[in-house]
Amino acid sequence: MGLPTPACSPDRVCDDPSAEISVAVQANDASRILDAVGHQAAYVFGNSGRAITALELVIRHPEQVLAPVAHEPPLVNLLPDASALFGEVDAIMATYKSEGAAAAMWQFAMFAGMVPRGTAGPGPAMARAQDASPSPNLFLGNMLVPITRYVADRATLTTTAIRISVGVGNASAEQVANRSALALAAL
Repeated sequence: MGLPTPACSPDRVCDDPSAEISVAVQANDASRILDAVGHQAAYVFGNSGRAITALELVIRHPEQVLAPVAHEPPLVNLLPDASALFGEVDAIMATYKSEGAAAAMWQFAMFAGMVPRGTAGPGPAMARAQDASPSPNLFLGNMLVPITRYVADRATLTTTAIRISVGVGNASAEQVANRSALALAAL
């Protein structure tokens, strides 16, 4: 189980900076942006966690989506080793809370397959920069757990009239997001 943090309701604005930002909130935000710019429907491309947002947009607001492309969505729950992977995410979150963003982002990079497991972490200057940056702190503190714990509505995704394209790369073979994208495509 993930470390408990407050969550925002998908249908309201959340002003708690420590709250997890659910995939539903992210999809509803994307819908509101499309409304605000006057688009009735849009071509949607999402990579990694944003691919999950694209899938949730198809589920929640199908009238706004044309030809979605989900490139390597990390749908961890579709994988046979999901329990072990959820444990790794929990360890990343524990590292974030005890050692900061730089150490946790390095651990995440190994989890995701961006660097080989066991590779030495970032140097002190990079660590200070990452710990001070809002970007890794937003990702780790608010988005990693909701994205990796996301469970898509399989019935909707497999019966929608919208053709969902799933993308994978050759260089990312065997990485978590690549494997889960292939599992999604198999659905």
